[in-house]
Amino acid sequence: MNAPNAGSTQHRRVAYVLGRFPTLSETFVLYEIDGLAQLGMDIHCFSLYPCRETVLHERAREWMTRTVYIEPIWHARMFLAHLCFLWTKPADYLHLLAHHRHYGGKRVFWQAPYLAWRIKQLDIRHVHAHFAWSATDVAMMIARLLDISFSFSAHAADIFLRPERLAEKTRAASFVITCTRCNKEYLVSQYGQTIADKVHLVYHGVDTTRFQPLHITGERPIDILGVGRLVEKKGFIYLVEACRILRDRGLEFRCVIVGEGEERPSLESAIAQRNLTGVVNLRGALAQEDVIELYAQSKLFVLPCIVAANGDRDGLPNVLLEAMAMGLPVVSTPVSAIPELIDSPDCGLLVPPGDAKALAEAIVGLLEDNARREAMGSQARKRVVRDLDIRNSVKQIAALFERGESCR
Repeated sequence: MNAPNAGSTQHRRVAYVLGRFPTLSETFVLYEIDGLAQLGMDIHCFSLYPCRETVLHERAREWMTRTVYIEPIWHARMFLAHLCFLWTKPADYLHLLAHHRHYGGKRVFWQAPYLAWRIKQLDIRHVHAHFAWSATDVAMMIARLLDISFSFSAHAADIFLRPERLAEKTRAASFVITCTRCNKEYLVSQYGQTIADKVHLVYHGVDTTRFQPLHITGERPIDILGVGRLVEKKGFIYLVEACRILRDRGLEFRCVIVGEGEERPSLESAIAQRNLTGVVNLRGALAQEDVIELYAQSKLFVLPCIVAANGDRDGLPNVLLEAMAMGLPVVSTPVSAIPELIDSPDCGLLVPPGDAKALAEAIVGLLEDNARREAMGSQARKRVVRDLDIRNSVKQIAALFERGESCR
């Protein structure tokens, strides 16, 4: 674990409580902790559940070796941790025991004292959680047991789909970080102007030195690239339909979609039914290094996000930032915070969500205009480098942590 800089204070040592770490679909968490460590902060990761990914980034594998994972509930150290707080903090421990359902259930009650015990040994004075679900429940309980401060980051589904006691958690936290202006405005509208100063907007950001245009010789073999989990809110079914429209017009092209998820069977069926086998290819989950190569081989990037039937939606998909940083022109939709990124037709195109015809028109317009693609990709990269570099994002987060103790 990276040691803090000489002369640093205790609140430069931060515990990150994460639901399941690492995961391929949450690379923004990896970028964040890695960036904070590079700034000299002493970041300690604690994961409530084991990693189940088979494909991981190189940095993720390194952070796994530094991460503390929860012991089984029958482990001796788990009981020792509970006995420790029952003896030293009986009132707080019994309060949490009596209200364990209120704080996320029995599992969370078992997890929190164990992590609090481990965090106490490290003399950490601030805990941060990602997503306002069980990780934040645990962080809030740890803060009570240790009499320290806590904060959390709220993203998308934990705000719009299942906002579990979000008002209570916001009131209890020293501060809240959210990744889009849309999210902050929604939280203030739902929970009152009094929380406005407590909720801080910090975009995820992307490493623009890692994600940058790569010069390749010859024709780019991939015309259309999409990257994301194969779930309803990504809207890939509309990309498949747009490809059917383009194929029926006689356009020759190749589309590659990277990712895994519950929608894969329906997407495979849609591809087969539209006779797009060999035209639209589902590549599955890939390591970051492989995805970067595909960005470099592609002419344009498409992510046709929608609001799912259950209300789930993206915040600001990190793959859009990656593609733009790679100098790719992008086509997406004005769902949630995407217009905060694609804020000008010079750096990307937005089409109505769920409109395959409009999506096809935008795609063909870019595929047939090399100069426009090049100019748009150049502006896209400038937009990300100027406003969404990960180094700027982590500096903002580090500043919040450094004053976190005084926010209590």
